[in-house]
Amino acid sequence: MLPGSMSSRQVVYGVVVGVHALSSVLGFGAIGVSGVSAGALRPPLGPSQLAEARRYFRRRSVPGRTLWLVPVAGYAALALGSSDRSPGQPWVLIGAATWLLAIVLAAQVIWPAEARISTLLEALVEAGGGGDAAPGGSPDVVWRDIGASRQRLVRASAVCDVSFVVASVSMLFRFGHG
Repeated sequence: MLPGSMSSRQVVYGVVVGVHALSSVLGFGAIGVSGVSAGALRPPLGPSQLAEARRYFRRRSVPGRTLWLVPVAGYAALALGSSDRSPGQPWVLIGAATWLLAIVLAAQVIWPAEARISTLLEALVEAGGGGDAAPGGSPDVVWRDIGASRQRLVRASAVCDVSFVVASVSMLFRFGHG
């Protein structure tokens, strides 16, 4: 169908589906990048590596926060779409469950771990890049704390990445859809 012959409802539906897809890719992509960045964070870091890690973990992930838009746009797309789609269909429930898992992990594990790593990296800088003393203990203690946060972040982001794949496959193939 040519764009000139589309109804306004079809145009709105297309925009809403686009927002749903874009917010999914941005949100889950940002979480994946955070996991990879945390996975690469290991001592010793040179001055430029430490500066780069501080820059990355200092920011609050706006793209990651787009995860909150995913179900809103998804359910809006269901409401605007054809009448053979309903919120109770298995593919929709799979998508909702995987999103719920991802947002709980993001809010309870990933974003706090990013903030903790940021605080700990600043402690290393205050100690002269890992000098004799750092707030909260020696550089070794700080690195141990960074390692614990890094592991939580990496594991949680991996689970989120798997949930993104499961949700995407479910929605593309519409499991349980007549």
